[in-house]
Amino acid sequence: MDVFCTWYGPTQKAFQSLDDTKQKVLAADMLALANRFNGADDGTLVAQGAYLQIFVERR
Repeated sequence: MDVFCTWYGPTQKAFQSLDDTKQKVLAADMLALANRFNGADDGTLVAQGAYLQIFVERR
């Protein structure tokens, strides 16, 4: 959580816009979300990532 709040701009801005109580709520919600999708059971975070790759060919 510290890395996101310190180095990831959108998360950093979100936390900066909240008071201390709401920051704690947001942090708890983000941790719950990460834990929900965590595929690891050894204390680390392993989360699946999905992306769409599109190739366009001009004729």
